[in-house]
Amino acid sequence: MIEPTCLGCQLANGQAQAHIVYENEWVTCILDIAPLNEGHVLILPKKHYAEVTDIDEITSLALMKASLLISRVLTALFQPDGVTLLQNGGSFNDLDHVHIHVFPRYKGDGFGWIEPVDRKNNRNRLKETAAHLINYINDLSIINYIQSPIGQAIRALSLLRSQQKVGILSTKMINCYGASPQQRRLTE
Repeated sequence: MIEPTCLGCQLANGQAQAHIVYENEWVTCILDIAPLNEGHVLILPKKHYAEVTDIDEITSLALMKASLLISRVLTALFQPDGVTLLQNGGSFNDLDHVHIHVFPRYKGDGFGWIEPVDRKNNRNRLKETAAHLINYINDLSIINYIQSPIGQAIRALSLLRSQQKVGILSTKMINCYGASPQQRRLTE
């Protein structure tokens, strides 16, 4: 869906003036009007997404493929010391439309990463933070699996098996889909 008042939607869909360098069905790549270096490109999805966490899988893949293409082109044309990909979200997204900056980098170009003082002792909490992230990711993976067509089919077969309506065939079908024992238990 396109938001008519969104500048990002307008740029991505040819409704506002931009220097388009590449586009396909899902994304448009344009030159940034305030480039950090020559060749600074913005990659915008054609559908409106305010946050990267809202993007569907097809669009996210299209964004990454375009990032790879633009990175390769910038490297070939400008021979930079490196290429930076940058996506700002939340209150740091000045366009209110997801976009990825891709720009060539040179030593001494003035763009830099400034690491703040570690006031929350994050460096000494890496093990705890990793465990927290892993648990959350695993929980999301299980939920996504259960909601997937395969997960739902396995759950239906398990229900039928528990009602004695399907025998050994359902167990073989469940196993052939490669579900882990933990995932199979959760679908039953």
